[in-house]
Amino acid sequence: ESSEWAHMTARVFDCVTDQARALRKRNLIADFNSGAAKGTYWGITTNINDYHLSNAMTKDNEITSALKEMRTRLNKFNDQEQGRLINWGYALADAAMRRHMLDGGEPGIWPDPKYPL
Repeated sequence: ESSEWAHMTARVFDCVTDQARALRKRNLIADFNSGAAKGTYWGITTNINDYHLSNAMTKDNEITSALKEMRTRLNKFNDQEQGRLINWGYALADAAMRRHMLDGGEPGIWPDPKYPL
């Protein structure tokens, strides 16, 4: 019975944390949209095609779809997983910044060229 209470307490904590995070994200994006703040937002599950950049570093594909589902446990990534995650984050940041902050421009280069997307 005590383990059930511990599990329920952990679940409540997770729900509250997720709701707070979602609220902060909504407020940030609302500030961007209203002009109260200048910036951009991206996350690992962002669709890079939504930035509508003809010269994005990559397009949404099977590899990027798999990266969106990558485990988040704190165990070690192999070299390919790590390289692809680094490149995916960089490609999303590049696309978001060039679309919303830099008014276009040329794409960056892969931080880990062994694992292009």
